[in-house]
Amino acid sequence: MIKSTAIEIIKTFSKEDFKSFEDLAESPYFNKNANLVKLVKYLKKVSPDFRDESMSKEFIWNAIFPGRKFSYGVMKNLIYELNKLAEKFLILEDKENEKFSEGYKLLRALRQRAINSQFEKKMKTYKLLISKSKLKLGTSYDSFLFDDLEQVYFQRFAPNKSSKFTTANSNKYFLSFFFSTFFYLNYNFLITSKIYSNLSPEYKLIEQVVDFFEKSEIRKDIISRIYFTALYITVHPDNDDKFYELKKLFHENLSILDRRTSFNMGAIIFSYCKVQINKNENKFLKEQFDLIDFILKNKVYTAFEKDYFDPNLFVMIIEISLKLNKLNWCEKFIDSFKDRLNPVNKENHLAMGKIYILRHKKDFNSAFGFLSEFIPRNIQEKIYMKKVELKMYFETGDFDRVLSLIKSNKEFINFDKTLSEFISSAFNNFLIYLKKLVDIKINIEVKSYDLYLLRNLRDDIIKTETYDKIWLFDILDDLESKLQNKKIIKKIA
Repeated sequence: MIKSTAIEIIKTFSKEDFKSFEDLAESPYFNKNANLVKLVKYLKKVSPDFRDESMSKEFIWNAIFPGRKFSYGVMKNLIYELNKLAEKFLILEDKENEKFSEGYKLLRALRQRAINSQFEKKMKTYKLLISKSKLKLGTSYDSFLFDDLEQVYFQRFAPNKSSKFTTANSNKYFLSFFFSTFFYLNYNFLITSKIYSNLSPEYKLIEQVVDFFEKSEIRKDIISRIYFTALYITVHPDNDDKFYELKKLFHENLSILDRRTSFNMGAIIFSYCKVQINKNENKFLKEQFDLIDFILKNKVYTAFEKDYFDPNLFVMIIEISLKLNKLNWCEKFIDSFKDRLNPVNKENHLAMGKIYILRHKKDFNSAFGFLSEFIPRNIQEKIYMKKVELKMYFETGDFDRVLSLIKSNKEFINFDKTLSEFISSAFNNFLIYLKKLVDIKINIEVKSYDLYLLRNLRDDIIKTETYDKIWLFDILDDLESKLQNKKIIKKIA
């Protein structure tokens, strides 16, 4: 099977993407290789499945050059050309960013050639376009560039008009870009540093910038405020007020934010809820579901309209809705959004959804049947399936099988070198806590456990990076209830 960046890019194409990509290949301005057009048409024909047999070098060669002897060199050059064309397609498809950068280049060229009347006309057009465009991270920088270009133009070619300019707007635009970008970059760095312990955020500098921002007029800028609040709740996760402020900013400004910014806001709020849920703050489970419902209804569940639905988010939404016993909502969600999944892994994620639903209905025989036929395509799917297998055996009371699986999964962690440090640690901790809970569950009637032990265990889980904390907390709740009932029965006796 051919392995190249181009194939990885092409596998993400929708039907509309493929049509546009075919048009690009047939354009003599971008491509003069007739064989590359044949290759694109062939790939369109075998999409979206891209089965191994149809993607072998020999199979593709025979489709493009029937009856001709295979040439490694020709095939290598053809794949190279395909890669360049696929990358060019991605650049051209980024229309939102392209229109302002093209406008800036045009205005700069008009200024350099002293085509003054056209410059002033086009400048008005682009400044109006920016003012009417939806807000995003780079909006203030676009405004700064155009404002600066116009100011230099008037100073050189129309000094009589330059007196109306001050640095007020340029300063505002630039500071807005600085703060929003600073907060955005440091938010992302903080999130990453929680996964990779060798990264150390510049907390002192962050606090200094935050202090300046809160005293400045730029604090009223919506994009800067959004990413400032996102950073703030990450540095101070116990500040609920800032969380609700960010939620309010999202709801009140959705109509003026571009899709990518709205998607980022949804992801930020979702992540914060997840952190709080992992601290056993159960009220944030409903907050998380309400957010999901909001982003689905307002169609901001992907960064760009043509993007496929994120498969991990798809599975998490199923899990969250089932946790809240919203089975009908969950089934409608799957039916409504199944066609937005990437065709490459669509069937697997639908199968995962089916397994979760069957487990929720306690139809474990059917769920185990689906699980036995499931073939994971990547490490995330493999971990998902290993966890759900452990959960279902625990929920059916087959603790011997759970203990056996814990042992085999520990060996899997030790020997599978494809696992990242974070995945290895989180899965290993999950197995450790599950083993402790199984031991307590088995021996609760014969050993003298107390609530203090269970509450210490809960605190340990809260402090540790581990998978599926909600499920572990549910088991602890059940065990605490059993211990309390045991005490009551003893008192009565």
